[in-house]
Amino acid sequence: MNDASNPPALADFLAAPDEVVAAVMPPTVIFSVGGTRRSAALSGVSSQSDDYAQLSREWMVACFDRFFRLGVRHLFNCLVLPPQFDEVGWSREQLFKWIDWGVTGPEALADYARLGWRVRIGGLDAVPELRELNERLVAATPPNWRHTLWLYATPTRGSLWELMLAAAHATRARTQAELIRALLGEDVPAAGMWIGFGKPTITQDIIPLAMVGETHCYWTQRPGYDIGEGMIRRMVYDSVYRRQTWQKDKSTRYADIEQMRSILESRQILGVGKRVGGFWYPDYIQDDEQ
Repeated sequence: MNDASNPPALADFLAAPDEVVAAVMPPTVIFSVGGTRRSAALSGVSSQSDDYAQLSREWMVACFDRFFRLGVRHLFNCLVLPPQFDEVGWSREQLFKWIDWGVTGPEALADYARLGWRVRIGGLDAVPELRELNERLVAATPPNWRHTLWLYATPTRGSLWELMLAAAHATRARTQAELIRALLGEDVPAAGMWIGFGKPTITQDIIPLAMVGETHCYWTQRPGYDIGEGMIRRMVYDSVYRRQTWQKDKSTRYADIEQMRSILESRQILGVGKRVGGFWYPDYIQDDEQ
């Protein structure tokens, strides 16, 4: 099923049983969610209400379950970014209360047990306030777990670099695999896919860059956890069957290059955007623009 030279039809892949997708799904995926407050606003929910926390947790569990059901074994997600630590007022005061309830509250622990998830919080040296929460998660690990959700909190732009350098120094790690083992306490494959939101950027404060290998990147434009199963399947199909273009024998590779002229001479730039209200959104440069 993962033969890129003879791929299944996209329609067949979208309708295939979960195990077919799981057979080619990268075991490790980074999901950099964003726009949760915009998503709540679209649903008529104030981001300064307890309803926002309640709905976000429910949406998060449902979203992550789609990834795990389709074959992901290790899912990495950033719990708190540096700008959130810099916020003031009501949001800043509620931040750790929501994390406490949303990640280790009774509803969350019941979901993990029901779904067979192991959940861990990384970067604790930088955010010691979360150490007790992680201990609760360790104690609540189901006896039979199939998936691991790795959550990271990064209070400063450089905290994950400090974490990686300290782990490498303490363990004398010399390879990527050794550094990942030093960070996580076990062997975890490097991420095969990075799914972000909004602006196509990879930053140092989301997930330790040690987790990045040959990582295919996608950025959705639907805010929050509103990423359906069809979207996930399309990204997997693209990364497995459309992006695998390397050929050992290149003798006939350029025979039809003239037919590709209009595409190869296009001035479109993936990643160029425009401002829509207070936000960035993708745009396209037309061929007649200089």
